[in-house]
Amino acid sequence: MTMISYASFLECPYRYFDGSYSCWKEAVQNTINDIVKAFLKTPCSLRTNFETLKLISEYWSKLDQDLFDSDQHFIVTSAKVTDQLLCLLMSVKSEKEMICKIDISSINEHTN
Repeated sequence: MTMISYASFLECPYRYFDGSYSCWKEAVQNTINDIVKAFLKTPCSLRTNFETLKLISEYWSKLDQDLFDSDQHFIVTSAKVTDQLLCLLMSVKSEKEMICKIDISSINEHTN
């Protein structure tokens, strides 16, 4: 395993190395990673609730809804992830770097 693929694995352990997704968890984790990276690139002065919701919406809308068990599963997961991400990101909106992991396993427990 190369250093790049090792880092990719740590960033999103559900993802296969060919970049495809086998389940909704992989796609959600990758989307969360992308949102956090984009948020950290945003100037602190633009890190408002509204702008952060727009950012979440921009990336979340790219998710393939067919990966989820049902429309309801997608909507409930969307609501939970949006709520948790918004709370987390707003709590660190003045930070330059963020060192944390968002555990999506708790989302799965409540959506089945």
